[in-house]
Amino acid sequence: MCFWLGLMPLAAQSVTITKDFAQVPMASVLAMYKNEFGSYEKPDMTDTFPYAVIRMHLEGSGQSVREAKERLTLYMGQQMGVERRVTTYSNQILFLVRSRHPMIYIDCGDGCERVLLSNMQQLKSNCVYDCTVRYEPEEEYVAPVTTQAPKRQFFKFRVTPADAIVEVDVNGQKDMWPVSDGVASKPLNYGSYRYTISANRYHTESGEFVVSDTETEKKVSLRPKFGYLYITSNVAQGAYVYATNLLTGARQSLGIVPVNGKDLDSGTYSILIQKDKYKDYTATITIDDEQTTTLNPTLEANFVQLTLTTSAQSDMYIDGQKLGTGRWTGTLELGEYSVETRQASHQSAYTTLRVTPQSAGQTIALNNPIPIYGSMVLTSSPADAVVYIDDKKVGTSPVIVNELLVGTHTIRLEKDGYDQQETMVLIAENQESVLDFTLSRIFIDSIIMSATPQGTIVDTITVNGVSFNMIKVEGGSFVMGGTSEQGGDAWTDEKPMHQVTLSDYYIGETEVTQELWQAVMDTNPNYFKGSNLPVEKVSWNDCQTFIAKLNELTGKQFRLPTEAEWEYAARGGNKSKIYKYAGSNTLSHVAWYADNSGSKTHPVKQKNPNELGIYDMSGNVYEWCQDTYGNYTTRQQTNPTGSVDGYYRVYRGGSWSDDTGYCRVSFRGNDKTTSADNYIGLRLVL
Repeated sequence: MCFWLGLMPLAAQSVTITKDFAQVPMASVLAMYKNEFGSYEKPDMTDTFPYAVIRMHLEGSGQSVREAKERLTLYMGQQMGVERRVTTYSNQILFLVRSRHPMIYIDCGDGCERVLLSNMQQLKSNCVYDCTVRYEPEEEYVAPVTTQAPKRQFFKFRVTPADAIVEVDVNGQKDMWPVSDGVASKPLNYGSYRYTISANRYHTESGEFVVSDTETEKKVSLRPKFGYLYITSNVAQGAYVYATNLLTGARQSLGIVPVNGKDLDSGTYSILIQKDKYKDYTATITIDDEQTTTLNPTLEANFVQLTLTTSAQSDMYIDGQKLGTGRWTGTLELGEYSVETRQASHQSAYTTLRVTPQSAGQTIALNNPIPIYGSMVLTSSPADAVVYIDDKKVGTSPVIVNELLVGTHTIRLEKDGYDQQETMVLIAENQESVLDFTLSRIFIDSIIMSATPQGTIVDTITVNGVSFNMIKVEGGSFVMGGTSEQGGDAWTDEKPMHQVTLSDYYIGETEVTQELWQAVMDTNPNYFKGSNLPVEKVSWNDCQTFIAKLNELTGKQFRLPTEAEWEYAARGGNKSKIYKYAGSNTLSHVAWYADNSGSKTHPVKQKNPNELGIYDMSGNVYEWCQDTYGNYTTRQQTNPTGSVDGYYRVYRGGSWSDDTGYCRVSFRGNDKTTSADNYIGLRLVL
């Protein structure tokens, strides 16, 4: 009883009879008993059934019917002493009561007024009575509703193009999803949604999608609102292409021919193709969605080929662009040109050139530049010095030079027994320059000529207190390159072997030392320091500067050896014993190299010399040569000076850091003229 009262709100309720209590026909009350009250102890089937059945139909809302069943079953059962009751039907209650009850009330408990249902003196046994009632609580009880959270899942769009805009309709609101690399995703409740995907230059697509356990992704590829243009043409190769949209008037550059699949918005275009020396080409094309349009234009020539000539040293210009010097053959567009010819120390000349179709194949002479002159008077003491202007002999002093082109000229005077004089002079238009030279007599006392015990001629030279020896190499012929004694070590660039003939020359007994470099340059660039160590960390350009200054100090003509001179001397010249290295077939006897150097340079002349008395031509430091590096040829050569083309200079001889293969007399190395490493030095030739 307490349990049921706990379920009921303490509010007023009411019960109304909507159909009067009355007996209803029933074929067999006992059958109803068996169907509805089968668990009740069955009476003797021969006796009269001692019960009446009250069947109460309930009206009202679902909640009020449920509450009425609970209350009426409880309270009426109490007041009538009902032994069994059943509520198996959703909207009715059946009571099994003894027929002795004289009066029946409807009772729904606290707050509910009792209603008389029947005042019969006595219910009949084995009968069924019906009624209909309506139960209305004052405040209908609403039981708490427990709901399960809706299912959710990430839904993913894969879109093309990758920068498309994705919008999803969520509860009537447009939600824009961020897109990264063609993927947009957000969590959604299970269900159906609408989407819209759009992108610039693509058709918009809309539709529906479902989020469920099995549907979590959708791929959408938008249809382009553009097509593709291809332009191919041999004659139009390199031409500039422009496209104008005839609907919007917008013009854009498409680059140069060939145009390979340029995308254009769908529509009609005017195409313009322009190329120097050709007439403009125009065409109208239509670009359709996702379709390819191909154009193969034929350009009409607007030029002819002809030849222009002028004086040999004159340059030809059109509109500031140089055509050539002396003679030029090429193509010009039809039209009129002012052609300028220029030459240093000359006044430019102009020619009006009309190029027509008839000019094809013609040779047209242009006006030559006009010389501008000044003059010079030159005297010297003593007289009779040979005068050179720009290395061209013009006579002996005193001399007057008329019609000397204006500008800067190099003037040089030479006379036996006197020092050479050289200066620069500026010649002005219609003016006379006067020069006077005083030559100094030369006294030579620094050369000591001697002979080694082997008969080698040695020239000892002193500069700023530092003396060094130059060994005379008698000229002769030899086979240069990867000869047989070099064995399998010979590299490809040491071949082919070829015959070389050389004249006499002097070569340094040793590599240039740091002491000599310091005496000439007043600097010491070396990594390994020591006055008698070979100079290193000097570039080919540095060597040229050193030699120029040495020549100035000594009045002699030193230079770097040619590659052929170096190899001939390293092989021992005409005293050669055909060694693999400079002076021996055993490298350690004549060279400092990787196996014995201790990773550094060593003082010169500590190893054995070669056949000519020359030291360290293998190992210690590489030695720059004068030549530009290039390939050998098979032809015989006399006093070769190397390749005429190229960017790298040759070095020879191996170094303190090298293996045996690099110290051979035929090995060739090369590097840029600006490279200065601690394994490259130099040796002089006089």
